[in-house]
Formats: sequence, structure tokens, C-alpha cells
Amino acid sequence: DGAHNASAIERLAETLREVAAGRTIWLLVGVGMTKGEPLPLFAPLLPLAERVYTCSFRSKRSQPADELARRLAVAHPDVRPLGSPEAAIDALRPNLPAGHLLVCCGSLFLVGEAGEILGATD
Repeated sequence: DGAHNASAIERLAETLREVAAGRTIWLLVGVGMTKGEPLPLFAPLLPLAERVYTCSFRSKRSQPADELARRLAVAHPDVRPLGSPEAAIDALRPNLPAGHLLVCCGSLFLVGEAGEILGATD
């Protein structure tokens, strides 16, 4: 599941609290413009994240990364737009400290693109 709706994001937050307790989390998020205001959607995850990165996936419905970052920054002290999923992963992967988690969510389009970039299979 790409945690692309409110209930899935809440389940993801619960899972992270259980299995990633004590680990530092960086979020990479993207969302479609049809989802409405993104802050309530991502609110369960924001307290778990040390950093939040935003990106825009390949769809005309994707919310621009800078706009998404601006909207989430009111609830988190460290939100940074990184453009495309490829640019974000290229920037983050070599800088992710050992033991940290990079969690990608918010859109099935985003998760699909990230999987392609990372070479994930089924």
C-alpha cells in the first residue's frame, strides 16, 4: 500500500511506531491535487519524522513539491521540496545515515516511481 489516503496513512503511522521505534525517519511525500488539503492527510506521520521532503510525481494531477512543502511546513520544522522523485532519491540516498528510514508515501504514483528508481520488483 502506498499510504495514499487518510486511513492508510494512519495505519502506516501505527506500523512505524511499532516497528521503527527508536529509528530516525525521513519522509518523502507527494500527493495529487485532488486529495484536498495535505496537512490533515499527513498529520499522523509528521510527528514521527525528523525531516520531511516533498516531490512531484509524473502526473498533471501531482501537487507541486514547493506548494506541498509550504503547506506542511506549518506543522513541521524541517520540510524541504526536492522536485521529482528521481531528484529526491538521488539527493537523499547517499546522505541517509545508517539506521535511518526513508519512508515514501502519499501517492501510488509516487511509490511506483520510487520503486522504478530503486529497482524494486513486485
